[in-house]
Amino acid sequence: EFIIYSSLVNVIKPMEAKHLKDYEYCTKVMADYIVTHSVEDIIKQLSKPVGYLINIIETKHFRVVSSRDKDPELKENWEMGSNIQRLTALLETLYYLRCNLFHGQKEYSPEQVNLLKSAGECLCIINKVIVNIYKTEMSNILKGE
Repeated sequence: EFIIYSSLVNVIKPMEAKHLKDYEYCTKVMADYIVTHSVEDIIKQLSKPVGYLINIIETKHFRVVSSRDKDPELKENWEMGSNIQRLTALLETLYYLRCNLFHGQKEYSPEQVNLLKSAGECLCIINKVIVNIYKTEMSNILKGE
């Protein structure tokens, strides 16, 4: 799911945004893109797997942070934030997990299977929503709207 998400981001990313760093585009810009097109539905769909993800992070004491030691504060933002804050915090958490997994700071060990499974469930929902938004946009372009 991480690879699919990255591929979708690159398809949607306009030429004028190519100067942005992957982190910024994969988290903040994509959160805005998704919220602009499909907010209530995706928040409802994500509530259960995000709840699992938060619980796993909280109870297993996983530190999900960037290389700059920044915590995306998923629990606080998901429970109290606006929809854009919720989705940004989730995408930041998923981005950091992806970086840790791909760059060797996290492994696919028995202790982390549930963490990565919940992350994958979140990404599966996000990927489906992005594909649907993109299909609608392309259909509208073809119709001349």
